Amino acid sequence: MKNILHSAILTTIIFALLFVVNSLPINSDFLDPLQQAFKDFELTDIVYSQLLDEAPKRIDTNIVLVNIGALSRREIAVVIDRVMSVKPKIASLDAMFLRETDADETMELVRCINRYDNFVLAEQLLTGIDQEISVLSGLSHDSLMPKEYGFVNFPSAVGSFRTVRSVTPFEHIDGKEHVAFAIKIAERISREDVNYLKSRQASVETINYQKLNSFVRVDFPQVLDTNISIDFIAGKIVLFGYLGERLNDINSYEDRYFTPVNKRYAGKSFPDMFGVEIHANILSMVLHRDYVNSMSFGVNIFLSWVFCFAVLYMFTVIDDKFPNYYDLISKTLQILTIMFLLFMVIISFDYFRYRFDSALAALAIALAADGYQIYASALSARNYSKNSKRPIVLNKGIDTSISLTKVQSSRKGRKKKR
Repeated sequence: MKNILHSAILTTIIFALLFVVNSLPINSDFLDPLQQAFKDFELTDIVYSQLLDEAPKRIDTNIVLVNIGALSRREIAVVIDRVMSVKPKIASLDAMFLRETDADETMELVRCINRYDNFVLAEQLLTGIDQEISVLSGLSHDSLMPKEYGFVNFPSAVGSFRTVRSVTPFEHIDGKEHVAFAIKIAERISREDVNYLKSRQASVETINYQKLNSFVRVDFPQVLDTNISIDFIAGKIVLFGYLGERLNDINSYEDRYFTPVNKRYAGKSFPDMFGVEIHANILSMVLHRDYVNSMSFGVNIFLSWVFCFAVLYMFTVIDDKFPNYYDLISKTLQILTIMFLLFMVIISFDYFRYRFDSALAALAIALAADGYQIYASALSARNYSKNSKRPIVLNKGIDTSISLTKVQSSRKGRKKKR
């Protein structure tokens, strides 16, 4: 019973210490090289990068990506008209036309888009120096008829080359709700699926990626060639966007991002997925309700506390039963438990798309062995201190006169020797 009590007390002390240290404004510049190496890596990246190839490939044939390359606005209008002639379910254009160009070209693109009601355009949310957010339309013109817009920003990619793992479905600016590009497309297809997304009440959603090239992709020369049939696009969801100067061009890096699907999940050097492909993954996730679920903060604290408590209790048992082998067994148990936690992260994400957060539990267990020894030493010192303060009982059955005579005789003996 005492072992359980002491294990619970020490576990609580370790967690209290971790939260205190986490709240301190500590200058950790000396850790910068380590932080730079691991700040853009998550253990779940191994699932996407290495294990996704072994899973059945789900090609979403309802979503078609059409590459617009580096075409002019007039040429893009021709591509759009050809695709829209086969009557897709809905179309969207992931492009920001911000550069000044020939007015007639812009007008021709505007006329093209005005012809279709089932068309979604892109916008960007820009954060100023004063942290105020402004909205920048991808295509704006006085002759452009009212269209629906979705913002194409990714929260983890703003101002950096970090891996895109998440999307912000909704943003509220000046009392108006702005919707992410893929979510706006989903609204036009299935309001029920978007309502389900809202019911999750997550301000940020982790993107559940499919394998690379999991969507039907069409290059613009194929569209412009009237001898090639594109009837298979009829009734599909079409996303026009940049997929390289030409399809499968590995040297095109504009609007290209790092994702967890990248084969080099640590020390990446080349981005692997274009923005329109990321939007397709988000759209597919919403329409299939195939989300990544994450562990809540409360559950994380509770499970981490339980793991740490269990390990500490085992330490007390080992110390009682096998004191001579405590260091060997306790360190082995510590390493195996941390490896088990890391294994659980991969397994839970691979099979259930559940983000099992083991960082806090692993850190607590890493401190558990040394923490137990310090706690045990402090407890022993406390018990020793209590025993040393007991009053010493003198004259208990001892003749003090004899003792005094012995002391005096010993003193005389020392004098004679001198």
